[in-house]
Amino acid sequence: MNEVSKVSKEKENNTESPELSEMHSDIKKMMEYSNRLRFETALESSRQEYSNALLNHLFEDIEAGLEQNMVKKCPEKKNCLLHLQPFYSRMQGL
Repeated sequence: MNEVSKVSKEKENNTESPELSEMHSDIKKMMEYSNRLRFETALESSRQEYSNALLNHLFEDIEAGLEQNMVKKCPEKKNCLLHLQPFYSRMQGL
């Protein structure tokens, strides 16, 4: 009788050897862990993508608001925008 038949017979009789049962348990744990890692990785990637999209939208909205509401011929306008750049960079790192 070949090995596949033996395993099938044992499964039918529900008399798996302790070693085989332990292997099944280990494989099941490994698969569950792997699936959880995949899920967590996908979730983190989605969070990053949505956060970046939201921040980019907010920054564009802030810049548009500043352009519309700042004094048009202010000599310090570029200086103000330069001081906001580190703030934008810091926010993107969150």
